[in-house]
Amino acid sequence: MIPVEHAMVASRELPNSRLEIFEDAGHFPQLHEPVRFAHTLIDFIESSEPTRMEFTDADFDHMRRLLLRGKP
Repeated sequence: MIPVEHAMVASRELPNSRLEIFEDAGHFPQLHEPVRFAHTLIDFIESSEPTRMEFTDADFDHMRRLLLRGKP
């Protein structure tokens, strides 16, 4: 649900990602093509392993500071 150019870069950089492009759907593919969106999402969930991540309180604090700071 990001610009196609950004999606292509993100897809290359994110291991095990899957890029699905919904033409002319803008930021709301779930509204423009709800059945295709649902099938795509279900297939992704059923065919991929969830990422396991553990965060410490310090990690969350660092992330919060970065988000509050915004763009450099």
